[in-house]
Amino acid sequence: MTSAASPRSVTSDVKLQSTDLRSSIKGSVCEPGDQGYDLHKWSPYSTKPSKIVVTPEETEDISKAIKFARSHGFPLAVVGGGHSTSTASATEGLLINMSKMNKIRVDQENQIGYIQAGAQTRDVEVELIKYGLAACVGSCSQLSVGGYTLMGGYGYSTGTYGLAADNLISGTVVLATGEIVQASGSENPDLLWGLRGGGSNFGVVAELGVKLHPQRPDVYSISYVYLPSQLPAVVDAMNEWLPVRKDNAGIILFITLSPDGNPCIVVNGISNSTQEEGEATYKRLADLGQFFLISPSTIDPFMSAPFTPLAAKFRTAKLALNM
Repeated sequence: MTSAASPRSVTSDVKLQSTDLRSSIKGSVCEPGDQGYDLHKWSPYSTKPSKIVVTPEETEDISKAIKFARSHGFPLAVVGGGHSTSTASATEGLLINMSKMNKIRVDQENQIGYIQAGAQTRDVEVELIKYGLAACVGSCSQLSVGGYTLMGGYGYSTGTYGLAADNLISGTVVLATGEIVQASGSENPDLLWGLRGGGSNFGVVAELGVKLHPQRPDVYSISYVYLPSQLPAVVDAMNEWLPVRKDNAGIILFITLSPDGNPCIVVNGISNSTQEEGEATYKRLADLGQFFLISPSTIDPFMSAPFTPLAAKFRTAKLALNM
């Protein structure tokens, strides 16, 4: 997601008068102490005590929120899925929470998805697979399409289709003035160019038009968990795998703590393929052996049921790892 700076700084004697804003928008307006005031994000260290939180339900709500922030001298920030570990999507002024801007429209004939910026990976995958299609989305189910795409968007499909930003073909953008504009190859193409690689501060993107791609209903996925002592062998296996990997496969390595507090090495991977091809793809990592179960009921590193929807598999893995 993107943020737009306020022309004036907040002063201590500014009194928030949000009654008109509350009555003029379809979404909600919350201040500290109100029911529904929620600053929760994936990282508790990435929040700031916002004076007001606006949760829009339509693009016009975003415009009104921006104009309100400008008129009261409040700095502005935008939060999508709340997955950022920085405070870029937090503010002590007015925070726009895009969580209810999550509608998805599909142009099946032209294979284009029109996805509101607050839609998350899990929402997008569940909807698009109904059409046998997929978008370039994040490897975590809670990532919002807006923030993920505008910041580049590297994921399991990057090897085949490029970054998420490469697949962005249009956007509905609310500028710092509150004006709502379209960015595409024919309208404001310079703005689209900026959105496809420039990141933040061009405006608040309400909806993205993205290329869609044919998608089989199932994928082969792995979640291998290793002991810390195996890290050199794991890295060597990954380095051997990378030069020969196929475009339809990807892996992510991270180091975390298991529920009992002990460090562990986790390798998650997706092969957009059959079970047979997937097993061959990750054989180097499987052959390392001695990976262990964090919770036998929630993670099976040996993938006894290898065909699973991407978001569901990795949501289970993240929860089991207490991520």
